[in-house]
Amino acid sequence: MSWFSRLLQRLRGEARPPLPEEGGEPPGPDAGEAGDQPAAPLPAPLVAFDQLLHRLRTGQGEGLTPEAAEAEGMNLAAALAERGLEHEAAARLERLLELHPRRHALIFQLARLNLALGHEARAAPLLQRYLDLPGALPHRVDAHLALGEDLERRTGGPEGDRLALAHYEAVLAHDFDHPRARPRADQLRRKVDRGRQPQAAPTLLGAQQEGEATRYLIQRELGRGGGGAVYLALDQTLKRKVALKVLHPHVSRQAGTREHMFCEARIASALAHPRIVTIHDLDEQLNMVVMEYCAGGTLADLLPLAARPALKTVARVARILDLVHRCGVVHRDLKPRNLLLRRQGEPGSLVLTDFGLANAADDEAGQDAAGSLIYMAPEQRAGQPCGPAADLYACGVLLLEMLLGRPPLDKNQALQGVSLLDLEQPWQEAAGTQWLPPGALALCRHLVGRRPEDRPASAAAVARQADALAAEVAAAARRAAVVTRLRAEHPDPANPELRAWLGDPWSTS
Repeated sequence: MSWFSRLLQRLRGEARPPLPEEGGEPPGPDAGEAGDQPAAPLPAPLVAFDQLLHRLRTGQGEGLTPEAAEAEGMNLAAALAERGLEHEAAARLERLLELHPRRHALIFQLARLNLALGHEARAAPLLQRYLDLPGALPHRVDAHLALGEDLERRTGGPEGDRLALAHYEAVLAHDFDHPRARPRADQLRRKVDRGRQPQAAPTLLGAQQEGEATRYLIQRELGRGGGGAVYLALDQTLKRKVALKVLHPHVSRQAGTREHMFCEARIASALAHPRIVTIHDLDEQLNMVVMEYCAGGTLADLLPLAARPALKTVARVARILDLVHRCGVVHRDLKPRNLLLRRQGEPGSLVLTDFGLANAADDEAGQDAAGSLIYMAPEQRAGQPCGPAADLYACGVLLLEMLLGRPPLDKNQALQGVSLLDLEQPWQEAAGTQWLPPGALALCRHLVGRRPEDRPASAAAVARQADALAAEVAAAARRAAVVTRLRAEHPDPANPELRAWLGDPWSTS
């Protein structure tokens, strides 16, 4: 059991003395007693922590990097907490944080120590400060969960409920069935709805109907699944085409599916990126999400792709995922039909949609289950927590599918959990369809590694590598064009330097 867990157990039910003021010394064991009793020696971790702070403040710690100072301070704070000196540990962590204000581990350590001591008012701004830091934060889920619980407990009311719900939904973006966040989010959603009973959305809406639905005039159906349907509609207020995602009436009565759809919509609307589908409006009474209409269909309609556009597409998708992952979200359902095209026939116009397995109801209908399994990483299939590496696995399947023009696994293989790395046929077929730079299939194999740690370190690294490979394809194509032209213009040249530079393009081999 960690020192933090033991601290929580020991503090339950105990009185909590106030945190020492900044600059004050910790009280000794006999503080407040009469007489001239000799002071007890200070514990070694306390002395060491004060020495560390003194070195940093007086410039004597020139060789001590911020990372080393953070690590040393956190170790000393843990040692103090083990000795029952939690308040002293918190006070000194605060002083260390003043000297190194952007150390994310230090901020989170101090926040959770304040939570354990019952100082929620001190912990909340620290947790928010932690979440506001850029980059991938290892404790993002814990911070959102703690802030949600704090807002429920200390703020309350409609505003507190709304803010707490936002934090719980951030947790659900990582784990939709999180055992603590899911029931709280369900309960708060009902409170935020102010007791409104959701209505069963009609399968078709029309201008002749009265009520809120008259704003959107249905033109035609774009797609349909087990959970709902998507329609092309005209927003008669703003005079623009939109896509309406509407749950079927029987599905809208399933609270989990309904909340799943709206959670997905809120995640997409919070991720401001030009290549993420725009959410225009939500109507929770009609179980309807209004989003931008992408007239070009989906990436699935363009397959197969030549090597260069396939690699450029993977780079684009990886750059979108890089932003998504840095915001603490894992998509978990990346596949060609979740990549919409704003313009027909142009993979460069793609946008990402369906965050957080928004089509779970469709998958439960049976037909789509195996189709989604094709893109699932092994850890996701096993029901384990999914990190960014799960999306990178789907990127690898996507690249291979773009080169082949079909999914690299059939549905039986997907249901059986066959690994792409155990097959030879799809790799040989992809290599035989067109010229590929040597690193293209190597990148693909790297992406579909069996374990998360076997895959690339980040989506940003995948984007850089895919862009470099696409540049190789373009350079090879330019060279081939030059060779073809020179062969036509100079069937038997006499310039040996030109022959050597071109690698003897007039050779019959």
